[in-house]
Amino acid sequence: GTFVLEKNVTIQDKNGTITADRAQYRFREKLGRLWGNVTLNSEHEVIRADSLDYDANRRFVKMFDNVRIEDAKNGMNAFGRAGWFDLGQDRGKLAGQPHLEIAREGKSPMKVRAREFSLDVQADRFSGCDSVVALIDSITIRADTFEYDLKKEDGRLANPRVTEKDNLLSGKRGVFKLIKKAVDLFSVEDGESVYYTKEGSKNYVAGSALTILFKNGQAYKIIVNGNPQGYLVNRKEDGDAGN
Repeated sequence: GTFVLEKNVTIQDKNGTITADRAQYRFREKLGRLWGNVTLNSEHEVIRADSLDYDANRRFVKMFDNVRIEDAKNGMNAFGRAGWFDLGQDRGKLAGQPHLEIAREGKSPMKVRAREFSLDVQADRFSGCDSVVALIDSITIRADTFEYDLKKEDGRLANPRVTEKDNLLSGKRGVFKLIKKAVDLFSVEDGESVYYTKEGSKNYVAGSALTILFKNGQAYKIIVNGNPQGYLVNRKEDGDAGN
């Protein structure tokens, strides 16, 4: 009861259209395994992989090697070595050194890496866990977890460490917000920040809550609430005797 399909394979059903170089398909159970340049076009996403296991009844796929999920609605591409996806729920997971790229008009894409990603295309959300690294323009975010809403353009972080050149913001928990794909604010709880002024002075501040506001991609204000503390180290001018 297993059919072997060779060359320019196309399988079409209620879940979409799948193309591949080669496939085995069991029509009674509606189970298939496909190899070579596999592409699945569904209603909300395109899934590509070197090979793919397909369960039409459960609307479920497992992907292997060179996996790519394209979410055109949100301008997001997800990459990994393995994963699964529920076509009915529009949800899935990616593993194997996965990373995401979120397009931003007129700007370089936001890039996020993690040990594993959970994707919720229907809800326009994703989350990454363990050793997360995200790049937004000149800002690097490192965190244990990274949750992001693609429509609202806001995210939540666990144990974030945010750096921009020599500037640092860290805390136990954090949130951030983008407006029109540009960074608007970062905020952390039980945090601290080290940053440098244009004049070269070094500032250290800490408190129960720290918020850094951005304008035109540049930080311009820091707000400290709850047990604020800090110090300023002025840059020594040339010829300063050290007094």
